[in-house]
Amino acid sequence: GSFDVVHCWPRATVQTAAAARETGVVSVREAPNTHTSYAYERVAEETARLGLPQPEGHSHTDDAEALALEERQKAATDLVAVPSEFALRTFVERGVPAERLGLHQYGFDPARFPPPAQGANGRHPALRALFVGRCEPRKGLHYALAAWVDSGAAEHGTLTICGDFYPGYEELLADRLAHPSVTVKGFVPDVAAVMRE
Repeated sequence: GSFDVVHCWPRATVQTAAAARETGVVSVREAPNTHTSYAYERVAEETARLGLPQPEGHSHTDDAEALALEERQKAATDLVAVPSEFALRTFVERGVPAERLGLHQYGFDPARFPPPAQGANGRHPALRALFVGRCEPRKGLHYALAAWVDSGAAEHGTLTICGDFYPGYEELLADRLAHPSVTVKGFVPDVAAVMRE
């Protein structure tokens, strides 16, 4: 058979993109986030501000070798797919030509993630918020927890947190995580089930 486009994921791109180019097929490299050098800078700033160390080998701890590989991957493909205008700007600011960037958005399956049912009185129940992802400074969980409590939403709503914690981060947030409206589930393999709840 033949293909029109090959979609590549980070760290698995160079050989696939080269094979695509040899056969005249367009290759696209997924960039699920901001430019990595931007992420390295912001994470270093935020972890320092929080007084946390940056663990060696973490995906957002400065790594010249990983960044060099990413640059080779971007050069090997025809297009880099970025998920937001903000992320796109971080690539342009670091010298990636705008014409090599493609803006896209992630979707969802409404059958797996339906909207909540209304209550008996025709109104939606109290706010039920969900955080899903790595619990780390880069994701801003500390800001979300502060906003949750400070906004008053915690008085009647619930916040469920699903994800593994960055070293030292859970201890740093212990007082906010102990709030009665907050539930920490840890890693959850079936996110759709939690969302359906």
